[in-house]
Amino acid sequence: MERNHMYGLVAVVVGGFLVYLLFRGTGKRSDDMYRNGIIDDATEWFANHQGVAIPEAKSALRDLINGEKSHPILDGLVRIDCELTKESADRITRTVAVAVQRDGKVIVGKVTRDLAWDELPSAVREAFMRENAKTQSYVVVERQSESQHS
Repeated sequence: MERNHMYGLVAVVVGGFLVYLLFRGTGKRSDDMYRNGIIDDATEWFANHQGVAIPEAKSALRDLINGEKSHPILDGLVRIDCELTKESADRITRTVAVAVQRDGKVIVGKVTRDLAWDELPSAVREAFMRENAKTQSYVVVERQSESQHS
């Protein structure tokens, strides 16, 4: 498996969160644009539903994904997932799901966008072709349970 392969299984524990290395930046402009789109969608939904400022939430989420400490602004965050559905040969639907805990309940919000095939990182396109699957899903960030902390 390639070291920079987007679907690696390695996770890093940062401030009580599991941050999946598959989502770390590769340095390729197209990959970074794809990654930034997911961060932007997750941040917008999170900030609007948690009552926090978008710039602060985006900075905190970027720091977390880059392996830095978790910020208190992210305390309500439970998990961020991304699902890609191949609608046609040249159109993909990307759904970013953000789960937050509020008042003892987990609330999940979704942001869906259409992307062109060429907007996907090469590792994602290769996985679609290799697996011949219509859908791909992965976890971006996940809060550790208390049992995982010990």
